[in-house]
Amino acid sequence: MKNFIKKHCFIFIQLVISLIFLIILIILSLIKLSVNASEWYTRNIYNLYLNIFSPINRFIPFSITEIVFILFILSIVSLIVACVVLLIKKRKEQALQIILFIPLLSLFALDLYQGTAGISYSRKSLPISLYENDVAKDDALKIVKYFVDDFNYVSSLLTYDESGEVICPYSYEELNDILLDEYCKIESSYLIGSNYNTKKMLFPTLYSEFHITGMFFSITTESIINYYIPNSDLPFTMLHELSHSRGILREDDAQLMAAFISLSSDIPFVKYSGYMNTIYSMLNLARLIDEEEGIKINNSLREEIFLDSQYSSNFWNKYHTLNDIATFFNDLYLKLFSNDDTSSYIDEPPVVNPDGKISYSTYQKLYFAFYFETISFS
Repeated sequence: MKNFIKKHCFIFIQLVISLIFLIILIILSLIKLSVNASEWYTRNIYNLYLNIFSPINRFIPFSITEIVFILFILSIVSLIVACVVLLIKKRKEQALQIILFIPLLSLFALDLYQGTAGISYSRKSLPISLYENDVAKDDALKIVKYFVDDFNYVSSLLTYDESGEVICPYSYEELNDILLDEYCKIESSYLIGSNYNTKKMLFPTLYSEFHITGMFFSITTESIINYYIPNSDLPFTMLHELSHSRGILREDDAQLMAAFISLSSDIPFVKYSGYMNTIYSMLNLARLIDEEEGIKINNSLREEIFLDSQYSSNFWNKYHTLNDIATFFNDLYLKLFSNDDTSSYIDEPPVVNPDGKISYSTYQKLYFAFYFETISFS
């Protein structure tokens, strides 16, 4: 037995390390099963991780995340090629060592991710107080009109280029600082880590093909942004990714946080982005209550808003080849870590109950809370 272990020492060590990584993964997965344990882990262990690595990452001007992805893919491909070459040369033991190194590397990556983002998907709900009282249909229509009028006013404060796109009045760096200031207005123990800059993606055109607007990678503690996206989406997307960097990992919660901050902002361009990404929910509600009146309210939006919306639609229509592939893998990722899918990015439509009353969606409850001035973040 000793001679066998000595002869195959390296393979034995790989198996032992892989087993250790597997045990760690199982332990982390068990922690994730408990909401309270996940909350404690996020506020303490993951918070410590963020506070150690985020300040370091801050001084690196380019996206480490994309470099890590490239190196990881190249490593896997190189290992597979090396394994095939060794098998052809009939060097089976060396090939086996490489074969065993692939799951070892994968388990290590899974441990890192589960130990950072994975567990945080199971923490407590985002503590934004939404309006949960009944709202009569007539009152709901008045509220929709109120916010459409405000959207029109905010739009009138901005300028648009000849293509119809709203003009961002700030540089990327200036906008980032503005959004960090908006985020700093919120004081809550729910938020972990500290506010740090988002970074521009190294390959925005490629990410556009996949319809990826932004990304947060918990291992590197980086929020990276596809700065090629339409200007109307830029503040909302940056706020969404900043939310991830503060411990809000679930996509629907990050969307809600971005909506909460942008719609409550006094900065016209930021608020405009909030409206562009959420007002559809209120317009759909108006049409559900009264089709004819809903169409009138929709048509009361400024022409500039329609043209900007059309610009955004045309922009994404240019990138469609790889979108289905990206959606498939994003769905797979979300189901593995959060038991959800890409539908979590979109506000669920309201439901008409058998008694005729409406069960309002999350965004609609958020708008009602703003209207009745009952909103807070604890």
